[in-house]
Amino acid sequence: MRDEQPEPPVPSVAAIDPDRPGQVLGLADAEFELFSTHGVVQVFEPREVLFLRGEYACLMYVVESGRVALDFGGGKPGKVVGARESIGELALFIGGHLRTATATALERTAVRVIDQALFETLLQRAPGTVAQFMRRSFGYLVASEQQLIARLRRRNDELLAALDALSETRAQLGTAERLAQTDELTGLLNRRGLDARLGDWLRRLPDELAPALLLLDLDRFRLVNDHCGQVAGDRALQAVAREIEAVAGAGDLVVRLAGDEFVLLTGVVDPARLD
Repeated sequence: MRDEQPEPPVPSVAAIDPDRPGQVLGLADAEFELFSTHGVVQVFEPREVLFLRGEYACLMYVVESGRVALDFGGGKPGKVVGARESIGELALFIGGHLRTATATALERTAVRVIDQALFETLLQRAPGTVAQFMRRSFGYLVASEQQLIARLRRRNDELLAALDALSETRAQLGTAERLAQTDELTGLLNRRGLDARLGDWLRRLPDELAPALLLLDLDRFRLVNDHCGQVAGDRALQAVAREIEAVAGAGDLVVRLAGDEFVLLTGVVDPARLD
């Protein structure tokens, strides 16, 4: 005998609130009555597992009382399934597949178990109600997939924003570090820059060369400032820096220690020639 009950409108995808991940659509009265009348009753105690993620799925569960927690793993939002709600419909719609979640009873929970054979029988006995249930379930599955896609897009956007922020921060730190190690007036390394670069410079120095340090101190430089002014003194220091850079080798370090004191670190074949 065909089920002649009128079918309520199928919920649209918009019925799933994207800000409430994990909500579950309940069964209509006719659906719940059909499954609860024919399914086999099974009772689970608190913390008892109905099924595990990765297990082969071949049964659908309709919750009559109690609550079941679904854990999808991987940091995905979980779900709590309560009375008049179902779990595992895909096992009956598309055949056996692997469970995507672990289901655990939160309290004493009674469920009706529906297998493939019973589902086919109910489809023949009450096609309208079962078709209504299938449409509602597929609508919910589509909405869930859209929620997942939206969350993944948001996470991807957040990740890209975080990477951009990290890249910008690293660039700022690199700039700040360079500025902290550079003499503002001449653009040469300062004392901090010398400390930071000295170890690496020594390691890179060819074995056939000995390290040599030349200290340059400008005699009577204060007279330049006293007679010509601070601006002229600064220009003189900049000119000296450029002259030292001009005679320095590609791997040499040129440093302004402080005031009118400069350092040239270079490699020499014969250290005795520096005497």
